[in-house]
Amino acid sequence: MDNRSEAAPTRRRVVAIVATLVGATIAMLLLLPTAATDRDVPRGAAPPGPTPTASERPGAESRMDSEAPPPPPDASDTLPLVASAAPLITAPFPDSASTSGALVDGFPAEAIGPLPNADIVESAIVSGPDAMQATLVARTDSPGADVIEQLRQRWASLGLTQQSASSAGDLAFEGAYETFTLSLQPSSGTGTVYVISAVFHTD
Repeated sequence: MDNRSEAAPTRRRVVAIVATLVGATIAMLLLLPTAATDRDVPRGAAPPGPTPTASERPGAESRMDSEAPPPPPDASDTLPLVASAAPLITAPFPDSASTSGALVDGFPAEAIGPLPNADIVESAIVSGPDAMQATLVARTDSPGADVIEQLRQRWASLGLTQQSASSAGDLAFEGAYETFTLSLQPSSGTGTVYVISAVFHTD
């Protein structure tokens, strides 16, 4: 009986000590995550978030803008400037006149003068304030195809542009200020009779 009465308080003390140790261990386990977090994060600092991507980092947008290629140059800055065409005949125009077998004074022979070895039938000029019309009637022994080809080369060398042939003539050329037409006329004899009509403007 004495041994049992002395052992009972001892067992109770052991149980109390074990319970205390178990409780302390549980409390320590519960406090460990919080303590680790508190040690990793400085006081007053925000908890770490996800790592930003390259496009989200500060200054990423400005670097992309600065590295963007420059815009292509404007087309108007790269195209060569084209000089405006000048009129073949400038004012003042010669006086209106007409004659047979020769060219009237001031006739634009360089542009619509007779072909080599051609006979002048008639020439005329009608002048106005801003325009002049010149007409030449001539005859040549050359066939009509040769007349057309020679005048085509002459008018193209003056910078004029060939237009579509129409009932108004067998050959037509235009410039910025000029209009030339050629008409082949029926001939009762040999050779070719042709008529050149030209209109010259100053603006």
